[in-house]
Amino acid sequence: MDIATDGAGNIFVAGGTGSTDFPVTPGAARTEPPPGFVIKLNPSGEILWATYLDVAADSLAADPAGSVLIAGDGRLLRLDASGAFAAGIETVDKRPAVVQTDASGN
Repeated sequence: MDIATDGAGNIFVAGGTGSTDFPVTPGAARTEPPPGFVIKLNPSGEILWATYLDVAADSLAADPAGSVLIAGDGRLLRLDASGAFAAGIETVDKRPAVVQTDASGN
């Protein structure tokens, strides 16, 4: 698990979870519970966005524009024809992985 802030004082928290009731927000990149999560809070602690990840985060970094890089144990991912992550992701085993989100969590 790790915590970081961006230039606007927003707070990012990422880690691992198996929880099925994590507060994913509408439009989240992933809504099913794989091994990890990332959540963005404003400086007052209100949730701006939250999503599950294919990486159980060990560390993260936020840039001034609000993009986030998350590193940790991930899943082997299957890609669809457009190059986007497929809806059905198969777990092969834990592998080192890095995931990047944009400022809106996608």
